[in-house]
Amino acid sequence: QQATILYNNGDYEGASSLWQEVLSIDKTYPLAHVGLASTSFKEGDWAASMEGYRYANDRSGYAKAFSEHRYDLLKDYFFWVILAAAAVIAVIGVLIVQLSKRSKKVLLGFEYRQTPTLGLGRSLLMGAGMLFRPKRTLESIKNSRGRLSILSGFVVLLLVLAARIFFIYTVSYSFQDVELKDVNLLLEIVKLLIPFFTWVGASYLISSQFSGESTLSENFVAASYCMIPYVVVEIAAALFSHLLCVNEKYLFAILINGVLLWLFIRTVFILNDYRIGQLLLVCLLSACAMVLIWFISLLGYALVGRIVQFIRDIIQEATLLA
Repeated sequence: QQATILYNNGDYEGASSLWQEVLSIDKTYPLAHVGLASTSFKEGDWAASMEGYRYANDRSGYAKAFSEHRYDLLKDYFFWVILAAAAVIAVIGVLIVQLSKRSKKVLLGFEYRQTPTLGLGRSLLMGAGMLFRPKRTLESIKNSRGRLSILSGFVVLLLVLAARIFFIYTVSYSFQDVELKDVNLLLEIVKLLIPFFTWVGASYLISSQFSGESTLSENFVAASYCMIPYVVVEIAAALFSHLLCVNEKYLFAILINGVLLWLFIRTVFILNDYRIGQLLLVCLLSACAMVLIWFISLLGYALVGRIVQFIRDIIQEATLLA
């Protein structure tokens, strides 16, 4: 209490001394680490402040200290920061241009039937076209009729899972949306794949009732290609999180969720050649069908669990009687 009073009165050195006494009794006491981190923050020792906040698992305090630490680094090494940023942007620009060219080449060959069928590698390059020319790529999928590799869709989903795992274990501390000690890889896989597959199934079932033209395989391949921007943004978010403040993470969230929503809706629109009214109706009914599928699945899971438990109880009773 006295340390907090001294801190509020501006006596940061006295507060720090008292917090050190608290830590001599219990080195793991979180409030003492927060107090020392807050004191270090007021004194301008950003590195010590960040360390204390992280030990106490205070992400908001850590993000605040990191923001000030980053500002000082930019002031001290402005020239080198600009030089490094220019080099990174140049390298990324070259990679993007090369990927766009190769993707366009595969797409042209597919459109003009110079390549009758696409293998796994070329199918993935064509899928990369969702980053540069999504409408043209979707139209090519619509006209493919079995010429695309369905395996490429599963490979994209594996890349999605890999990108998510990469994000979890490499993202900056202040950007972590799940504690590393609490990471459940099976749960992360379920959170990504269940919505994806229910959307593919629901949108196909609903569109087939409204004069839809796409097949289930086309829906699957197109939806998996729509996840390619997610892979790129998730990896970029993990890498750039070490340079960005936590209040800037919402830019990534808005970007990736907005792009995915737009691409999935665009997929239904182009593959089935719908008008706007039909598109909105089918998307709305597909969303309702997804919720219904999840509800029925959870209900079925609960009922099966009860049945299994009932059978176990009968076996246990029979064993006791025997």
